Amino acid sequence: MSALAETTPPADLPTGLNVAAFLAWAPRQAGRYELVEGTPKMQPYVKLNHNRIVANLTLAIGPQLDPRRFELAAGDFAVEVGPRTLRYADLMVLPAGKDGHIRSVPDAKLLVEVLSESTMHVDFGEKRHEYMSLPDLEIYVVLAQDEPRAWIWQRDEKRLWPHDPLIIEGADAVLSLPYLGASVRLADVYRNVA
Repeated sequence: MSALAETTPPADLPTGLNVAAFLAWAPRQAGRYELVEGTPKMQPYVKLNHNRIVANLTLAIGPQLDPRRFELAAGDFAVEVGPRTLRYADLMVLPAGKDGHIRSVPDAKLLVEVLSESTMHVDFGEKRHEYMSLPDLEIYVVLAQDEPRAWIWQRDEKRLWPHDPLIIEGADAVLSLPYLGASVRLADVYRNVA
């Protein structure tokens, strides 16, 4: 394991931060953090499979998006889920035309998280609840890291969230994102994932 993977958060983390204060604090840190209820939380470093899934999904849905309506952001671009909470989804679709200097948005349309053992409880728990409280979010997708499987929450025609996710699995399954006018086979999302 690399030295970066072993990084532990400092004992003197600030508390009570708002989004602006966090965005001023975070770039000076050695690790990668999210802001959760005013307190920075260190994020794990990803494995190559995780990166492959995000890259494959980006390449697959990016060309299908109407560039006048949507654009993609990944990794270090954040979604604001409250005045003291800022999350970094693995991939998001946001409205096109935003100022190129911003570092976060409150109005993502799609948020995607790729599971890891250390974040599974957060992705299915608090992040799901936070994301689904966003008034502009249309779709939340969680992807397994080691097998072609997706959990999908999409608002219905009344803009209500389903109680349970649609679960699709297997290489031939299709991740359908009608709000975005996009769909992709899981075989394409999981290309070269070993």
